[in-house]
Amino acid sequence: MGSPGLAEFLELHREACAADVFIALDGPRQTTFMPEMSLGARGGVAFDLVVDYREGEHHSGHWGGVLDDPGFVLAHALASIVTPRGKILVDGWLPATIPPAVKAAVEALVFEDIPGVPEGSADWGEPGMSKAERIYSWTSVIVLASVCGHPDAPTNAVQGKARARLQVRHTVDVPAETIVPNLRRHLDAHGFGMVRVEEALNRSMFPASRTDPENPWVRAVAKSMRRTSNQAPNIVPNSSGSSPSDLFLKILDAPCIWIPNSYPGCNQHGPDEHALAPLLREGLGLMAGIWWDFGEEPPR
Repeated sequence: MGSPGLAEFLELHREACAADVFIALDGPRQTTFMPEMSLGARGGVAFDLVVDYREGEHHSGHWGGVLDDPGFVLAHALASIVTPRGKILVDGWLPATIPPAVKAAVEALVFEDIPGVPEGSADWGEPGMSKAERIYSWTSVIVLASVCGHPDAPTNAVQGKARARLQVRHTVDVPAETIVPNLRRHLDAHGFGMVRVEEALNRSMFPASRTDPENPWVRAVAKSMRRTSNQAPNIVPNSSGSSPSDLFLKILDAPCIWIPNSYPGCNQHGPDEHALAPLLREGLGLMAGIWWDFGEEPPR
């Protein structure tokens, strides 16, 4: 739900909540056969593109080809944001650089093909990037919904309005507050001054976060997981889901480490969401190992 009240609570009780590290369990990992940790999340910025020419609808025979059609104008505005294969064209939406430690962690990620889980297209998004790079170190944009007229009962009329909700997912390397202004400049430069950009302040908005993969606590948790499972874990610099990691990082100055014990086919957030007993048992062992190892040799 966006963790309402959590920031205020941490600010008010900063001393009581003080901690060296934040470690929690959440989400699916990339494989069923190796442990994993996530160090934050890509952020989300949502907004509406609105074309509003007039009130009401006007007969298509009398006014088609004469009145500006908001549906087509909106479609062309959307098409200016990405190429036909999804490469982002808005200046300022992409990371200028990727930290070396993040790049190395992403390149080392291992995935597993799970039956029933979409494979993804090799040529959608940024050209030349791997699946891991596009998910964990780059920016993406999707259309969450769009409407023009009455899809459930179309009428023979030129519509007066059209609207689309978009969401940009970004890493900490792209400041959230620059995304909408950069889009406004992009639309104006391409002749779409008539398209309004309205920010959507709801659950589609959440900040980006990332703990440095070279942080001593990250290395210590990875060492413990390797000791328990006899294999090095996947280290995801920032997950593809959302989390309140930024609050613990910024307010408590505590590195955040999430340890997922589910799997990609768990149908997360669906009515049939489920978990696999072997992964839960393994997760209990991994956490017991972390408690034991930190008790014996606390990270410095």
